[in-house]
Order: sequence, then C-alpha cells, then structure tokens
Amino acid sequence: FGQRVTLLYESEERAKEVMRQMRKEDGAVSAFETILRAKDGSQIPVLISASILYDEEGEEAGTVGFNKDLRERTQAEEERRQAHEELKQAYEAMERTQAQLVRSEKLASVGKLTAGVSHEILNPLNIIMMSLQLMIKDPDSHPATTDQLRILQEQADRIAKITQNLLYFSRQREPERRRIDLGEIVTQTLGLLERELTLDNIELDLKLAEGLPPVSADQHQLQQVVLNLLTNARDAMPEGGRLSLSTKSVQTNGQKFVKLRVEDTGEGIAPEHLGKLFDPFFTTKGEGEGTGLGLSICQGIVDSHGGSIRAENVPGGGAAFIVRLAVYS
Repeated sequence: FGQRVTLLYESEERAKEVMRQMRKEDGAVSAFETILRAKDGSQIPVLISASILYDEEGEEAGTVGFNKDLRERTQAEEERRQAHEELKQAYEAMERTQAQLVRSEKLASVGKLTAGVSHEILNPLNIIMMSLQLMIKDPDSHPATTDQLRILQEQADRIAKITQNLLYFSRQREPERRRIDLGEIVTQTLGLLERELTLDNIELDLKLAEGLPPVSADQHQLQQVVLNLLTNARDAMPEGGRLSLSTKSVQTNGQKFVKLRVEDTGEGIAPEHLGKLFDPFFTTKGEGEGTGLGLSICQGIVDSHGGSIRAENVPGGGAAFIVRLAVYS
C-alpha cells in the first residue's frame, strides 16, 4: 500500500496498460487480466479490479482495487495443455502403428498372391522367350518378320522383368548383414548409371561424407535401394536437371545413424500422392513405364534393416528421398 503503481507490475508498460484501460472505461476496470511482480521478482498472473481516485479538483490522486491470484488456474491450464499434447502424441503414435499393421497385412497378402502368380507366368514365358530367340536367329526368316519378333522379344523381356520384381517383392528372406560402407555403395551404383545420366543431361552433385561409420546391411539389397532411388530421380527429370546425393552421420535419442539423401530437381510430388508412394503397385508413371513396386521394395528392404525411408518435396521444386540406417555395432 502506498507504493507507486509501476512497482507492482511486471513492467512499467504493464502499469501504463492498466491505467490506459481504466481511463478508457471511465476510471475503473473489472476482471482485467495482467501480471504483477512479487517481492522475490517472480511474476504472478492476476485478475485486477480497480478504480482511479480523484482529488477535489478532479485530478488523479491514485488508484484503489484488488487482485485475484490466477496461478492455480494457470497451472491447471498448463496441466490440461500438457495432457492434451500427450493425448495427441499417443493418438498419432496409435495411427502410425495401425497404418504399419495394415500395410504389413497388405504386403503379406500381396506377397503370397504374387509369388504363386509369378511362378505360373515365368514357366510358359521362358519357353516363349527361347522360341523367339531361335526364330530371330533363323537365317531364312524374312527381315520384316524378324523385326516383329524383336518387338515381341522386347515385350516378353519386359514381362519377365516385371515378374522378377514381383518375385523379389514377395520374398520375405532376412538380409545377410555385414559391415557396409554406404558411400562405397553409392559410388558403385552411380557407376552403373553414370553414362545414362550424362546422356539425359543430368548434372551430379555429390556430397559424400568422409570417414562415414559403416552400417549393418546386406550389400546387394542396399545397392538395389540406391539404384531404385537414383532411377526414380532420373525419371523425374526427363528434360535434364540436377541429381544431388549426400551422406552424413546423424544421432537421434543417443542412437547413431547414417543418412542418405537423394534429391532431384523435377516437378516434385503431388500432396495427395505423398502418403501413397510406398504402397505396392502405386505409380505416377504412364502406362507401361513402371510397376509401382520399386519404392515398396525399397521400404521393405530398409524396414528389414531396422531403418527408415521417407519422401518430401523440396522448396523451389523437386523431391527428396531420405534413408536412415543404424550404424554397425
């Protein structure tokens, strides 16, 4: 009592705010929320009801009022906020788990179906392909007929490739893990596509970290993941562009990972497609240009290694795929 009003508030600006409000409301405020400063310097949220006192000449002589401590209400609101946040996180975790279960069941069902169908296709297809090869090599065959046979052979080869992908997709074998240098896998895989990338006017931007710790992985499976991601990036830039690859070591919650990022400068991924990219048989390519199994196979391989793979759009255009694998221990 008897203190300057500015000493009671968190700051002089707070005091001025209350005074402005009282003058605005004809000299009094009711249930105005603000912050006072305690003797120990801590802040106390309060509801203030106060009036301006005037002297005989109508000049402001002081203020009178009372404050209601809101610390309990504020604490209760914070507890409710935290409870809501925890509930939200639990719900999101439950949704992720449910989505993983649905996908696992879907993959298992599709895997059994494709394994049986693929074998049934490959048996007669092999006979057809052998016959086509013999007919093409026949010296008595008319050139026009040979050209048509080569077209048939190309289509038969495509069927065989699709079927082999289906078989690979349906396999549930565990990876044969050993110490693998991810940077070396990336370099070797790039060597397989380097000529095609040059012909397609695609510029390479490599940022492979030196001294990268090894990962525990199946070399052939990991190479297939990298090859699929590079091929997808190339296909996303039919007019040419820049393909950026980077590797680095990261740490999350005390666990060490190696991260691979494959980024292109294509048109990016439509928002409605982001959640479907890794679904079996989902593809945005034209008819006859893709099976929709490449990314699904990639996710299956990465999952079996205890890693993660995700996709995102890049500001300014393009898309990126990020793979994380646990460091060898």
